[in-house]
Amino acid sequence: MSKILVITYKNNKVDAKSEIKKAFSYIAPQNIDSNIVVYQSTTLSNTYIGVLNPEFEVNSKTEHIVSGFTRDIKGATNVLEDGAYFKIQIKSDSISFNVDRFESKSLWYYHDEEKFILTNSQLLITALKKSFNINKKTISWFLSSGSTGFQNAWDIETKKVLHSNQYSFSLKDWLVSKTPTKYAVENIKFSNKREFLQKYACFTEQVFKKQAKTTSVDKMVLPLSGGNDSRLLFYISNKLREYKNLTLANWGIKNSEDTFDDKKAANKIAKAYNKTLKDFYLPREIRNLDSFFDVFIKNGDCRIDHFNAYTDSFKIFEQLQDENYKYIIRGDIPFTEGLDLNDKMSRAHIGIQKFKDYGNCNSYILDDYIQIQEEDVVPITRKKNESLIEWRDRLYIDFRIPIVISSFDDLINSFIVTLAPMMSYSHYLLYCELKPNQRGDKAHIVNLSKQMDKSKVGFNASSSILGMGELLNTEKHINYLKKYLTRMDNNIFSKEMIESVNKQLSYSPLYNKSFKYKFINFIKENLPPKLKMYIKAKYTNNISSLTLAYRMVMVDKLYKIFNQATL
Repeated sequence: MSKILVITYKNNKVDAKSEIKKAFSYIAPQNIDSNIVVYQSTTLSNTYIGVLNPEFEVNSKTEHIVSGFTRDIKGATNVLEDGAYFKIQIKSDSISFNVDRFESKSLWYYHDEEKFILTNSQLLITALKKSFNINKKTISWFLSSGSTGFQNAWDIETKKVLHSNQYSFSLKDWLVSKTPTKYAVENIKFSNKREFLQKYACFTEQVFKKQAKTTSVDKMVLPLSGGNDSRLLFYISNKLREYKNLTLANWGIKNSEDTFDDKKAANKIAKAYNKTLKDFYLPREIRNLDSFFDVFIKNGDCRIDHFNAYTDSFKIFEQLQDENYKYIIRGDIPFTEGLDLNDKMSRAHIGIQKFKDYGNCNSYILDDYIQIQEEDVVPITRKKNESLIEWRDRLYIDFRIPIVISSFDDLINSFIVTLAPMMSYSHYLLYCELKPNQRGDKAHIVNLSKQMDKSKVGFNASSSILGMGELLNTEKHINYLKKYLTRMDNNIFSKEMIESVNKQLSYSPLYNKSFKYKFINFIKENLPPKLKMYIKAKYTNNISSLTLAYRMVMVDKLYKIFNQATL
């Protein structure tokens, strides 16, 4: 599903359909011909199903809604399905719902005496409950890390659906309950490394085969880069007859001819396999930052501040939607790289840096946000007898994926639905059967990619996406942010806090072409991993006034957009 809503009213509501359509029209992308469908359920009384740009037919008789993919595992009973998905089931007396083990696709719900709302859009909830009570915990984490923190929504009354639970809303009791439930998993045993790699590839191939049974491959697109993850998906799919004509795509900025980046790698791989590549170019700057922020917030609830891959204001996704693509096949995985020696490093790795992790946080007036954040304890502490690798892997699936990775799905699901064939619990548990010292740096994906590669294209491509600092540190953007902060007037940030950030904000050219910059990058790429890890453990970053400024602007805009939706 794209943006999906199931809402139950306690009493009959005459104008329900028009109210729901109005809410959807508020979040629908402006530059595409959006399809908004709303049906009253014939299964559960006073219940409505609404969808923005559905990838399959939905009607009044729809009872099962699944977005993403699930694995077919024989003999699995009384367990939740494995896969990367959310699932909603409408029954005659209740609504049951759950998400996958990693919460890679998010669901949110709201419940009061008059209505129950279940959706993958926080903004839809706000529009339909007609009130917005901003969560200051969420603000604090967004300012310090660019994410919304652990299990936080923007509205204090909106709740996140959590993994390993079967939820149920009972019409009779008018209550939401949840039951801890395990997930079905494949047979993850193997006897040697060769068998492990074969099983990993097989798990992935199964997802492709199942999807091809229900979806025409000409409605799918696979983004290809120079990295191992997307390349492995391409190599596996290309072995299958059904996927011989799978569309490949790449987007990024245009670099110099002598730069070997993801864009150049993707073109070389496509050429080696005699495939056509949809080659999109992103602009090096955002034309209108003010209107861009509005679009970004409405598209994905502003759960993440990483907008550097969308500098075209989602024009690429508008084109894919216009060309009738329904699914984008992404290389998201439940594995990570590197090691963390302390909680501060771990917070940075999973995307929830605290204000106190920065050496200069006291140089800004931050109102009560430091205290609020310190009271919002995130349980990331390393367990007794847990190795560094086991700790890293646990934090990645329990924090990084639900907080950060799932946010990227929200950003584009108004246009196209994400399929992540390697994002399953079976993949993860298979990987965990390896000895801890064999789990580092996604070695199994590297090995498989290199084994299957016939292009001979190098795996050392640089990124073709601008960094956030490089994107925003221009005179034009700095001037916009300063003017916006000068005019800012809300009950979220004090005048003193706004001024403390604004007075430190100024344009200074980046030294990205300097010898110092190149030397630092060389050291990063060539230092032994353990030495790099120990250096990082001793190093303290600062948070820039530029970073705080654009995040404050985004929060202010979100506050206005969500409040406007309640009218």
